[in-house]
Parts: sequence; structure tokens; C-alpha cells
Amino acid sequence: MNNLHRQIPPPHGRDLPRPRLIARLNEGLRCKLTVLSAPAGYGKTTLLGQWARQAGIKIAWLSLRPDDNDPARFFRRLIAALRTVNPAIGKGIFEMLRGEGRPGSPAEKPGMEQALRKLLDQAGLVLHDFAVALDDYQHIQSPPVHEILTFLLEYQPPQMHVFVSSEGDPPWSLAALRTAAQVNEIRAPYLAFSMDEAGALFNEVMQLQLSYGEISALVSRAEAHPAALKYAALCLKEERGAAADFIAGFEQDEREALPCLVEMLLVRQGAEMQAFLSKVFALELLSPALCEAVSGQGNSAALLRQLAETGAFLAPADTAGEWFRFHPFLATYIHDYFRRVAGEAEETQRRRAARWFAGQGFIEEAFQHGLAAHDANLAGELIEQNAREMLQNGELVTVERWLSALPEAAFNARPMLSICRAWIAVITQQYEGVETHLKAALAARGNSSRPEEITGHAEAIRGFLAERGRGDE
Repeated sequence: MNNLHRQIPPPHGRDLPRPRLIARLNEGLRCKLTVLSAPAGYGKTTLLGQWARQAGIKIAWLSLRPDDNDPARFFRRLIAALRTVNPAIGKGIFEMLRGEGRPGSPAEKPGMEQALRKLLDQAGLVLHDFAVALDDYQHIQSPPVHEILTFLLEYQPPQMHVFVSSEGDPPWSLAALRTAAQVNEIRAPYLAFSMDEAGALFNEVMQLQLSYGEISALVSRAEAHPAALKYAALCLKEERGAAADFIAGFEQDEREALPCLVEMLLVRQGAEMQAFLSKVFALELLSPALCEAVSGQGNSAALLRQLAETGAFLAPADTAGEWFRFHPFLATYIHDYFRRVAGEAEETQRRRAARWFAGQGFIEEAFQHGLAAHDANLAGELIEQNAREMLQNGELVTVERWLSALPEAAFNARPMLSICRAWIAVITQQYEGVETHLKAALAARGNSSRPEEITGHAEAIRGFLAERGRGDE
């Protein structure tokens, strides 16, 4: 799972070939940047994956997640992706970043600027064209990460081409790139299905043999939205009545077409599959072992394969066929549907998921599920166990984010969390807050199984500040 975010999404048998869009993406090899910008459900990831698999060049693929808003974590993952182009890229850069603390913009953080320049120098030694594909950029809200990308786009070598997919425009200015004819923009109107593509979906991929008029009606009602048309096709595949009856019903649900279609498919699942989905619906990524741990169903592997084969709810997340994911644009619908019946069981399921992920060393996923289960004790335990290494790796933003998500009671129960706050205040030179955190930790050290460790950290921090003349702040 560690390298899932660097794997080009594998193909699915029901993916629709879109040669006109592949040709448009190929134009991105003649410019610096290609942007695919459209709401969820327009097939951006599927299309970019199709292109990457047949582009004939090496692709540094990175599927972005909310935790990539930590600049240090994002930069490390970017380097790891670039190493799939050439293993020499990134050599020596991790050492430059270690202990950087909070990486800021290249202009404000000499260490980060130096690392970026070295990275681009190494990329410039690649003797052939290659692409960097950043999928789901809408997850990135961090100004320092945006500034890293701006820096890369300004100074990238000519053989490097960046492809970005997002549900909205990236926040960097594209004006200069447009003026220089160095940006290739593909937006929702172009990603929408043409009549020919809709016909191929219904009659070639799904073998439905609809008339031109029926296809035209569906395209009109769905406003050519790829996901809505795909789910209409899946529903029609299972529809026992006439297509005209389904289309008439679909027309009546014009504004809620996609939610209605998804619910229709969910209702049609058998009792065993419904029970399984009701226990794993909160998982973003799914594997047989994880699903068995969460659901208690020993046939999880077979059920996952069945779901993946239909293509309705799951897509493969790795080339080995071990990991799957819910289609991102379906997550909200699926969560809403099963949350009605899950009730308090969802917390139990998330707690099981958190324990499983923690046991496998996937700490971000473990923390998020522990937090969603309202298990502050588990979430706090994960911070205590991992904060030191993360701070040494410069992942300060992530540790801060985790700490800020905890209720204040967690800091009394686990005083080491207040020590973490104090160290962060030292690293960020917010000295006025250090003593407050130390006093809170010392007051609660009786709740720790290792109170002497709390005392030792407090003395070390106070000694560090005293050496720098900050002891009274």
C-alpha cells in the first residue's frame, strides 16, 4: 500500500476508449503544463490513466490526498514518484530536507529552494521526455505546496511535462503560460460525452442496443455527464423491463439523476452484498485483509472481486489486484446510503480499521479512522508513537494538524501530547507558548505511564531555551 499513490490506475474492462481526448493529452508533450479541470464524475483519473499507459514515455504518477498538504510529505512523495523515471533523481535531497521543520515557500526557505533546484538539475539530466502526473489536485489547499509547484513550473527542464487533474482550476496563475502557449487546458465541456461516445458506451461496451433516439434522450437528461451516463448504462443492464420505461423514469429525475441511479444499483444488490457494504462503506481503500478485519466476513476477497468486476462501485487501486477504492464521486452517496442503517456500528468499524492500519504501519489512515470513531485515546496514542520521527522528517504540518483535531481532554489524559505542542512551538520559534504547554504536561504527568519521560522533556526544552536567552518567555 505504501506505493499505491505512485501507481498509474490499472484499466477496467468497461472503461470507454476516448481517442479524441488521448490525442488532446498528447498535445501536452509540446508544452509545460496540461490541466484537466472538471467536477467529480467526468472521468479525469480514468482518462489520465488511459493516456499514461499508452503514452510511450515514463510517467511519474502521484495520486494526491489531503495529507499531501504537508509540504515535506508532498515533496518526499514527489521525489519518490520521480524516481520511477530515473532512480538517480532525488539522490541526496532527503538529507537536505531532514530537520527542515516547516518548509515554506522557496523564496523564504533557503533549504527548500536549494532542494528544489537540485531536484530540477537532476531531472534535467534525463535524456528523454517524461511526464509528472498529479491526480486529484483539488485536495491541495496548502500555499507552500502551491508555491513548490509554481517554482517547478517556472524552472522545469524542457523534457519535463506536468499534467494536473483537479475538480477546479489550480490556484497558480496560468496567464504567463497561456501567453507563451505553454499550457494545454481540457475542461468539462470537452470531457463530456459526445453522442458517438455515449453510443459506444451503451451499445458496444454495455451491449444494450439502444436506438439513437433513446441515447439522445439519456444524453440530454444527463447533460452528457460521463458518470451519470455510465450509471444509467449499468442500471439498464440490469433492467428487466423496456428501455423506454427506464428512460421515462430517468427523465423525471433530471436534477437528481446520479444519486437516484446509484441508489437504484445499491438497492439491487443481494442481501449478502448489502450486509458487506454496510460494514465497509467508510473505507476509502479496501483490501481483502482489511475488509475481513472490519466486517468479520471471511469471504471478503470474493465479494470485493464481485464488486470490482461490475465496475459499479469499485475500481482497482493497484496492478496486483490487491487493493480497491470506491469511485471518488460515489463516496458521498454510498456513505449517506449506508450511514442510515449503520448507526453506532460505524464507530466500531472505523475503530477496527484504525487498529488494522496501525498494525500495518499506515499511520495517516489509522489516525483518520480513529478520529472518525471519536476515539481520542487511540488517535493520541498514534501521535505519541510517531510524532518524533515525523518531526525529524520535517512533517510538522501533519503533526500540528493531528494535534489540533484532538479534544483538550486528550492532552490531560496523555501529557506527552502537550510535550509535542511545546516542541512544535520551539521549532516554529513561537516561544511565548512553550511554557504554557510544559506546565500543562507537568500538571498531568501523573496520568502517564512514564512520568519521568515527561519531566525529562520539559527540562530539555527549558534548558534549550535558556541557552538561547529565551528562558523567561
